[in-house]
Amino acid sequence: MKSFLAQLLGIVAAFAAAAAVSIGWLVYLRLGPDFEGFAAGPVIFGVPAALFVLTLIWLLARGLAEGSARWNFLVVLAGAGAFAYAVVAVACGPVVCFMPGNHRLAGWFIVGGLSLAALAHHFVRERFRTK
Repeated sequence: MKSFLAQLLGIVAAFAAAAAVSIGWLVYLRLGPDFEGFAAGPVIFGVPAALFVLTLIWLLARGLAEGSARWNFLVVLAGAGAFAYAVVAVACGPVVCFMPGNHRLAGWFIVGGLSLAALAHHFVRERFRTK
């Protein structure tokens, strides 16, 4: 039961971290210049939606790979960051979403947000895991 509770708390922590980064994204957009035309919808809602979907995929992948990898801080950070970067690079190119401009540095929020969510899950789960 303690293992189930640790996993559940880890999942809640991961989605709470993703929500916090999404709120940070909305605040960041509010501080910048206004959008022109119809570009606002995909930019505003794209990052939080991508972040929640990628967090879910990361948690499922981590669950499937549980016995085959030795999970520690660096493995989680590098794995989540590389996974998020690969998705962002496929979606909008290797550098476009990481530069100021129309995409408003969205890549940094996605990579950083998924890394933070993965680390929150890892630390909470390790803290409450049965030895």
